[in-house]
Amino acid sequence: MHFYPASDRLLKMSFIQRKITKIISKLRYDKRPFSIISNNCWGSELYGLLELPYLTPFVGLFLYAPCYIEMLKDFDNYIKSELIFTDKSRYKQETNCPVALLNGKVEVHFMHYKNEEEARSKWCRRRDRMVRSHERMFFKFDDRDNCTDELVQEFHKMPFENKISFTVKRFPEYTNNIFVDSGERLPDGLQLFRDANQYFDVVHWVNTGKVKIK
Repeated sequence: MHFYPASDRLLKMSFIQRKITKIISKLRYDKRPFSIISNNCWGSELYGLLELPYLTPFVGLFLYAPCYIEMLKDFDNYIKSELIFTDKSRYKQETNCPVALLNGKVEVHFMHYKNEEEARSKWCRRRDRMVRSHERMFFKFDDRDNCTDELVQEFHKMPFENKISFTVKRFPEYTNNIFVDSGERLPDGLQLFRDANQYFDVVHWVNTGKVKIK
């Protein structure tokens, strides 16, 4: 599947257009709670679009691709584990945001949090709100932050039903992968959602689990 970034083909949406999009999206949403499990801030935009509380702790943070895939391998165990904050990262010599480990392996980078106390508080509160049924968990991945082709392939082999990925390389074997024509690197999670929402029917996805291009 393929979409072109909105910056290439569309004028910026006016305030009125954005309001209309939000109203229509809320009317189409079937009201069943869902939790987005994302490697970055992508999911927070969806909750904002539907004006819903965050039913996920994966907000205002990101995970490097190897850690995200490692977490998904044993998701139920990792999500229950305690955050242990550290001043070191295997990926960066210096960190400018709180970094915590899950089970001593998976790094979570809280890039939009002021300190460890805020990061821990919001993570725990939002984790406790999560929908526990895997049928209403939606897993999103993209090829930023040390991703490899093998990690993309591993993501798509995982048993979760509701999966979608965004990549700058084509993976035609996966109908739930969207190729993004953005050069060598995807935009950040927030911008990726805003671009993708012009072409990918995200409300249909959370209603049905099916990927539908507009």
